[in-house]
Amino acid sequence: MVIRRLLSLSLAAFLLLAPAAWAAPAPKDTPEAAKEGSRRVPIEVLKFQFEDETGKTADFQVKVGGAIQITNAKSGLFYRMTAIKDKEGKAEVRLLQYTDATRETLLAEEAITTQVGADFQASGISPFRVKMVGSEIQLAKLVPATQVPEWIACCIFCGDWYICCEVEVYEPGWAACCGIGMCGMGCVICEVMYEQ
Repeated sequence: MVIRRLLSLSLAAFLLLAPAAWAAPAPKDTPEAAKEGSRRVPIEVLKFQFEDETGKTADFQVKVGGAIQITNAKSGLFYRMTAIKDKEGKAEVRLLQYTDATRETLLAEEAITTQVGADFQASGISPFRVKMVGSEIQLAKLVPATQVPEWIACCIFCGDWYICCEVEVYEPGWAACCGIGMCGMGCVICEVMYEQ
């Protein structure tokens, strides 16, 4: 009688627990798990180093075609820097100087060509120098248009310099992949917006 009762309880436990085991989450190597991992998009970023007239340096990276803003309000200096890369791996850094922080009135413009391994390149319109230190592919997080916050910022203030990633207009296809490291602080943003 005790054996029959034990067998009945075992059978009941099996019937209750087996469906839960069959419905357990899929292992990580299934197609469903692969879909989650594919929620990222490869973006090429160019890596640079900035050096001001006092020898203070900043490391930054920006997606090809992206931009950063460099400001020294104390000295009245306002810049926008963009970078593109040619087929040979050289980068063209375009430096735009503006009259004020609104960056609406262009004062001067200069293009500097640099490549990995080259020394710092001086500019005729700024007190800082720039050199390219590398490039790499980073995986940008896909963000639905409905979830992107109104303001995304990656900015570092150090000494008299304020360096910010320039975040573009929020519309499907928009991408920001930029990072700054200066004075022991750093930030990175790497996102691509898509329409749901």
